Order: sequence, then structure tokens, then C-alpha cells
Amino acid sequence: MKSYADLWRFGPTAASVRMPTGSDDRNYAQWAGLKPHGWWVSVGDAWREWWTEEMGDRKRVEHRSRVYIPLGTLICIRNIHEADMLVESYGTAMEDSSGRVISIDWGRLLQDNPTKKGVLLLVCPKTLAASNHLIHSWSLSWDVRSAVLWNLQGVQAKKS
Repeated sequence: MKSYADLWRFGPTAASVRMPTGSDDRNYAQWAGLKPHGWWVSVGDAWREWWTEEMGDRKRVEHRSRVYIPLGTLICIRNIHEADMLVESYGTAMEDSSGRVISIDWGRLLQDNPTKKGVLLLVCPKTLAASNHLIHSWSLSWDVRSAVLWNLQGVQAKKS
């Protein structure tokens, strides 16, 4: 039996929580940066809570779909040690408006893990940044626990 992550897509409309259907929208190219490119989903209710508490806008998250993807098809970052290993293997320095930050070479990560469909961040981004602000500065752009899927083939989303 396959194990699935507790993933949800939230949005302001029913259409915004549906799976992309065009072939160009089902595979996303990757490059170095703070966030990977792809179809973003929430771990549990993390997005709904963030939008409601931080942005004061419950309407942005009133629709949702459950996303079904086997856990084994994702690169999982469950703790600070795994995040440290990600940075050690794929981290790259870059400059942004706040100064020097560490980004991740998502393209190389995908190249080294061609059977994986995305990245699942299970540890709170603020916890990562607090552990070592410079090397985990990339995680602050994630806001909350999330997953980003760069290959949607075989992924299902069902409106709930």
C-alpha cells in the first residue's frame, strides 16, 4: 500500500485548485533560486492558516482539492539535518535585496533525482532559518510547510 502525504491545493476559486491540464503545465523546468518552479501545494492546512492569520484573507483559501501523490516520489525534508544536507549538496550563494543569501540549485537536484516529482518541506521554514539564518535563508521564501511538484504526471487532485 502506498503512503501519501497530507497535501492540499487552496485557492480563491474552484478553477484555481484544479490540476493543470496542458502538457506544458505538467512538467516544470528548474534552475537555481530560493524556490523551485512548479505547482505548489500545502502540507495540511498550513496555507489556509497562514492566509487567514498573516494576510487576513480567508477568501483566498476557501476552495481546496486533496492532492494525491505517493510520498516515495517526493524528496522529503523532514528536519534540520536533512535541510543541512540539501544545502551542502545543492546550495549556492546569491545576492538579493537583503544581501547575501543561499539559494538551492533545484535544476541540479532534479537532474540527480530524475524519478522524483517534487520537494516536500515538512519542517517549518522559520525553524530552519532560526537554526542558521544564512544557510537556510532560502527557506524563508516558502512561508509555511509546503510541497512543490515539478512533474505532475500521475498526480491527482480531487475537490473536497
